[in-house]
Amino acid sequence: MPTHIARDLDETYERILCGINEEDVEDVRRVLTVLCFSTRPLIVNELIDAHAVDLGVLPYLDRDGRLYEQDDLLDICYTLIEIAPEDDNR
Repeated sequence: MPTHIARDLDETYERILCGINEEDVEDVRRVLTVLCFSTRPLIVNELIDAHAVDLGVLPYLDRDGRLYEQDDLLDICYTLIEIAPEDDNR
């Protein structure tokens, strides 16, 4: 049972972000960056491919980043993202 109830949305996000496993912080940052700058909703495979691009000083394709699957994204971005069923008319 939570010992503290968030007072506002900022505090809610702060608690979520502070609860991310230290080894997942960079991956979560990359996923959220891609989602923030996307001009349209992404399908899961597009998000996985985009996550595999490291946007550091010398951008490169991190092939290990492609090893992620939908459940991995949901695990590391717990409550920060939602994956909707794919629209067949797309």
